[in-house]
Amino acid sequence: MAVRRRASGPVVVHHRRPATRCADRHRVARGASTRALARSGRSPRHAVPRLPGCRARAGHAGRRLIAGADGRAQFGSRLRVLREEARLTGKDVAARLGWAQSKVSRLENGKQTATADDITAWAQAVGASDEQRNDLIVELRSVRFEYATWRQQLRSGTARRQRANIPLEANAALVRVFVPDMVPGLLQTAEYSRYVFARLINLHGVPNDVEEGTRSRMRRQEVLYDPAKRFRFLLTEAALHYRICPLSVHRGQLDRLLAAAGMDTVTLAIIPFTATLPVVPSHAFTMFDDTLVLVEMIGSELAFRAAEEKRLYADVFDRLWRVGVQNQDAADLINKAIDNLPK
Repeated sequence: MAVRRRASGPVVVHHRRPATRCADRHRVARGASTRALARSGRSPRHAVPRLPGCRARAGHAGRRLIAGADGRAQFGSRLRVLREEARLTGKDVAARLGWAQSKVSRLENGKQTATADDITAWAQAVGASDEQRNDLIVELRSVRFEYATWRQQLRSGTARRQRANIPLEANAALVRVFVPDMVPGLLQTAEYSRYVFARLINLHGVPNDVEEGTRSRMRRQEVLYDPAKRFRFLLTEAALHYRICPLSVHRGQLDRLLAAAGMDTVTLAIIPFTATLPVVPSHAFTMFDDTLVLVEMIGSELAFRAAEEKRLYADVFDRLWRVGVQNQDAADLINKAIDNLPK
């Protein structure tokens, strides 16, 4: 590993080996970045959990998500499949809904973007289940700019929203995640995740499915073991210190962070308290390749596909990434946070 120094912090040139195979997932210390972390002298108490299956397996609906410019056409094909499974013609659906037949054709061929009301009506016309309807509404966000409140997205609990992320992560080669105030979901322990979900449920008054939501989040983490993918996680030092759980859970989460940073598919950077910020990091966001940006606000989530917004968020991420520290310097910050926890 070669290291160069810049005023903004170390830039590390990684010589990565392929990610560990399924049978070796527990050996997270084999990566180059782990050797740097190991120099801190602290052995992680918790390894990244071994989960069944090597790759995240997206379902039929998931494989149709995030297909670039033709996402709307692929979404339309899902509507067509539901209609055909109901043994209805486009004329039948138009008659049931009081629509022009041309609207049915435009929706199925991706010439017109559906609204949530259109999806609800379509599902009713073809006899789709509530689950199919809700999945379609979640997918709709991925083919257009969408504003969705957390209360709306979580109205049936947290697990469905977690499952919606699986195809997004499965179809991306590079995932960039910035979180200023906590550990990102893909790196969370089950115990830490439970407290995150409990607070989310309490804030928005949605159904309490903490355990199911946690299981779904842990299942999402399978994608970290896919050697074809790369994940860049960017946190602030504050995220290491904010406590949303008991001390024992917090300590275990920080240990997990040390272990996860050693995975071959993961690069972790932390922005120190002392860094001079090029921009103010006001909210969390995730970038899936150069296809989609999901922005997390307190009350809602935004999805951007427009080129201008994607360029802006990519630029913000790069600027913040350059002032973050990695490897040994990141390990020092994590170990400092662990040492500062009350005994």
